[in-house]
Amino acid sequence: MKAEILLLPFVLGSALASEEAWVHKRAVSYVTMVSTTNIPLADYLAAASAVPAAPAAPVANKAVELPGASTSAGTTSSSSVGSRLVGWLDSFFGLGGTSNTPTTTSAAPVAPAAPVSAPSPSEVATPVVSAGLAAGPVSSDDSQYTYSGPVPTETVNWWDNLFADESGTASANAAPTGGLSINIGYSASIVASGIIPSVSIATSTGSVPSGGSSSPGDYGEYNGIVEYATKAKGVTYSPYIKSGSCKSAQQVANDFEKLAPFSLIRLYSTDCSCVENTLAAISSSQKLFLGIYNIDSNTITSGLQTIKSAVEASSRGWSAVDTISIGNEQVNDGKATVQDIQTALNTARSWLKSNAPQYSGSVVTVDTLVAVKNNPGLCDLSDYLAVNCHPYWDGSVQPSNAGPWLQNQISGLQAVCGNSKEVFITETGWPNKGSNFGSCVPSVANEEAAFKSISGVTTNYLAFTTYNDPWKPAGQYGVESNWGIFGESPE
Repeated sequence: MKAEILLLPFVLGSALASEEAWVHKRAVSYVTMVSTTNIPLADYLAAASAVPAAPAAPVANKAVELPGASTSAGTTSSSSVGSRLVGWLDSFFGLGGTSNTPTTTSAAPVAPAAPVSAPSPSEVATPVVSAGLAAGPVSSDDSQYTYSGPVPTETVNWWDNLFADESGTASANAAPTGGLSINIGYSASIVASGIIPSVSIATSTGSVPSGGSSSPGDYGEYNGIVEYATKAKGVTYSPYIKSGSCKSAQQVANDFEKLAPFSLIRLYSTDCSCVENTLAAISSSQKLFLGIYNIDSNTITSGLQTIKSAVEASSRGWSAVDTISIGNEQVNDGKATVQDIQTALNTARSWLKSNAPQYSGSVVTVDTLVAVKNNPGLCDLSDYLAVNCHPYWDGSVQPSNAGPWLQNQISGLQAVCGNSKEVFITETGWPNKGSNFGSCVPSVANEEAAFKSISGVTTNYLAFTTYNDPWKPAGQYGVESNWGIFGESPE
């Protein structure tokens, strides 16, 4: 089990003095030891000191009280509280020593059999160093402030029991689903002093993608991609296992646990009972962007009938459907003309009006942004402009500039189609494997950089795509199957 760290903003009453910064580092290091997760302390401290936050309200669960920390006037001494806090945490873990030189030891912390009282000032006058934790003023090298060794289950359980609320259950800062929750709080006087962070730790259970970490919610090298891609409004999803066969309803449900951050899920077709299965898997706050891939009349009408049957058998009905798309990149691929697309959309709208009058969502066709710009007759056919736009295929875009590039492309489309209709990006991303296209290089790092850039500019898009799709032909540049934000599918 691996913990997800939720660090609430540091409460800073004044600029960080060197000892206060060290206390922050040391306190967070102990949280790191409990969770076995390394924290980028330098970045976090820099952000915390740059933007002071308002004093936090006292936490609801049991507080970590440091006896004698407050002065007679009811205020708190930063130096005294800082030293005593670190010493208290040292005692918690049974650590000791007086060296000011970082050690290379990575021994697991040992929890005491019972809570210990805060040590006296004389016991913590000399900062201690154990298990690779360095004492002293802030330095530019923060590797010494992290702990990556194993943590015994009993240590986690001990902390869980210590900081449970009065009923012995997990705190209010619990993880979204399952697992244990630990909240480390401080008395109001200590928090108000401006030097003590409020920290929460949560662990949750869930499915684990194959080929990655064995820890729930940890996607290995794809963690950064997930962090930025999940800022998007939605994501595209295909209901196939690696071989191309259909996923079961349970497998789809497992996938949708990962897709909880997204409010819109795009499907491309109606096969594999995917409409039925995704309707059963989505949350009450999510909607579907349904698709019919081909545009011949029989495919459209049979696809719409499948959608109607699944939707009307579901608990939410048509309210769960945001958009129905007819065709994907048909003009771009040379499979259809603008007139063909107009005919297909007319067929779909007519069928829906006669057979599903309750549907009040949008009807669109999806094509590439370039195809719509080059075929302006497409501008007026859809209820809004639904376009796929990938910076990689430009051939000259740096992933770190993917966001501004995408915005420029949208502006260019509006210059052709006008501003009367919303432009919605129905696919964008970056491949994580394959060959270079011009100066665009497929890699996991570049996929992360691209989503970071895009999400820094807009969140009104669909991330492409949930998993790598080995069932797809790799294509000329070997990238067609390698756009997954979560890496490989578990199945």
